Amino acid sequence: VCPMLDARHDHVWCAAYTPGADKPALRLAPELRALDEWLPMLEEWAAARPAHSRFLFLGDGADAHWDRLVQRFGSRALRPPVGFRTLRSAAVAALGAMRLKAGEADDPARLVPMYLRQSEAERKWTARNRSPS
Repeated sequence: VCPMLDARHDHVWCAAYTPGADKPALRLAPELRALDEWLPMLEEWAAARPAHSRFLFLGDGADAHWDRLVQRFGSRALRPPVGFRTLRSAAVAALGAMRLKAGEADDPARLVPMYLRQSEAERKWTARNRSPS
């Protein structure tokens, strides 16, 4: 299972998991990656899997780059039906419930967002307002 969020400019926030009895097993850590970096990593991982293995791609990143995924993985690349392609917040709640059940928890007061990069508006503002050197 490969969730992919389109981060624009040929980048994706992506990871890879294998289904497990209780929870998915992480295979490639979630990270912001250039698509040209991600695909070879995924191919290397796929090469170690049995030939009949399939790869389920989810999220708007999979939709945005579907043609390239099919070029690389052929019939091994799968997408769910349209109504099930979007990553859903309910999945985050389900994963949180699994963590609580396992005795894992976070202090909500200490949670902070993890910004991967400046927004496009911030980058443009910085470029316009850069002081001459």
